[in-house]
Amino acid sequence: MESSYPQQLKASIGGPFGEKFEIELQEDRLMYRIQEGQAPLGEHEEVIPSSDDWKVFLATLDRLGVWKWRPEYHAEALEKTDWTLSLEVDGKCMTSRGRNAYPDKEGKPSGFGISSECFESYLIAIRKLLGGRDFY
Repeated sequence: MESSYPQQLKASIGGPFGEKFEIELQEDRLMYRIQEGQAPLGEHEEVIPSSDDWKVFLATLDRLGVWKWRPEYHAEALEKTDWTLSLEVDGKCMTSRGRNAYPDKEGKPSGFGISSECFESYLIAIRKLLGGRDFY
């Protein structure tokens, strides 16, 4: 039987000088935090997505091929954008992270410092799950 939400979800994105966004699943709710520059992470805000929100989110991740994402994507650049995703759904687990490099729908790197349509759609899916809150 499929779960209505993941057993694990933790994601972050940001750089050392701009905003950093982080979400972490705790039971049925997301802990959402924003860090400004080098300041400590702010207080978390609890977000409770509906069952329908979770279904749409998980279906979107499947469509985007996140299960094909490599463990690491890396491209050197002066300005850094780091991101992480750790996910477990019904016994399937994946962890991926990157610095200035992003996966495409097939899990291949999109190119030096160039975000992919797949990765941008992933960020949009997180923002929708967060009820429209910022996530990069």
